[in-house]
Amino acid sequence: MGVSLITRLVASRGTGAVTYDILQSAAPVFLEETEERNIYRVVLRSGEFRYIKDAPCFGGFDAELAAGSIICGEVIGSISDHAAAGDNSPDLLVLSVLAKGAAVSC
Repeated sequence: MGVSLITRLVASRGTGAVTYDILQSAAPVFLEETEERNIYRVVLRSGEFRYIKDAPCFGGFDAELAAGSIICGEVIGSISDHAAAGDNSPDLLVLSVLAKGAAVSC
């Protein structure tokens, strides 16, 4: 299974009520292939993303890859650990995404 370096990822619900957006980070963020066709996993750690509004993220996503391509599709699942006391952002967020097609323009 392969991985692709992500330079930007935005996942949103509805009219943008929930958005995950990668920030500048020392650790790279990857789009990781899974055993299922067109299903990918993205693991974000604290400091790598901005989390707006306290709600699960199920909706659309767009990922710009370092190779220059864009993948878009749908967030089909998310798992997060508990946020620190008084903090809205979880320390770890795992997104499962369904791509419309691997490495296609949206």
